[in-house]
Amino acid sequence: LTAAEACRRAGLNEAPRKIRLAMWQGRPAYYLLPKGGKWRVVMGDDGAVLSTVAPEQAARIAQDWLRSVATPQFIATVETIDQWTLSNSLNLHRPLHRFRFNDAAETELYVSQVTGEVVQKSTRRERFFGWIGVIPHYGEFLFIRQYVGAWRQMMIWLAAFGTALALTGIWAGLKRY
Repeated sequence: LTAAEACRRAGLNEAPRKIRLAMWQGRPAYYLLPKGGKWRVVMGDDGAVLSTVAPEQAARIAQDWLRSVATPQFIATVETIDQWTLSNSLNLHRPLHRFRFNDAAETELYVSQVTGEVVQKSTRRERFFGWIGVIPHYGEFLFIRQYVGAWRQMMIWLAAFGTALALTGIWAGLKRY
């Protein structure tokens, strides 16, 4: 199957923004990103179009990706964002199936319902350090981050306040000497 044939099978009338050729569950697959749309997956061997990835199928993908003997526990299908999937780059992959593994690291994986790819991984340790490091540093608490406009405004005002504080400190230091 050529890339042009894959685009036709996916119902694209114009050239996609991106095309990737990769393996999907042991099969060659074209990943097509149309302008203004989400990823689409067309199998390179028989031209079948992947509609959506069910939680059961995503569980097998997560287990294979992690190379784990543990059975993944389905937590939820995340339609928008949660604390660990705030990145806008994941919007083209949403909704995401979230799984937890009963391994020593308490690993959590997110599998795209659109492409079947693992798009996020975190361990208990990474989540712990996220809560005491990057989340407070960038103000990425879910309760405010889900409102992008309010979060952006808060960050601008905090940056302005920090700059004013730093300039006040410089001025006081120079005045003293």
